[in-house]
Amino acid sequence: MHEAFAFDNEAGQEPPRAWPSPDPQETSIVYTRKHDIWCLGTVLVEMLWGGDITRSFPTPGQFLETVEPNIPKLTKDIISKMFEE
Repeated sequence: MHEAFAFDNEAGQEPPRAWPSPDPQETSIVYTRKHDIWCLGTVLVEMLWGGDITRSFPTPGQFLETVEPNIPKLTKDIISKMFEE
């Protein structure tokens, strides 16, 4: 929706992320390829393990350490690449 008709009181502001991108946080929103890939990784993890998973683990690294034995190697490799710093 257009920011003039946002559902929240903080129109125009990005919601806080459970796993924020390591790109420098500046006052203006600057999107880089690295930031986009990081966000895509967050969405992928939430799609596969549920929306609350990013709140259950403080970092993607801790998530991967916990689930590593239980996921296919290819899946782990793809997710790991998305969260490279």
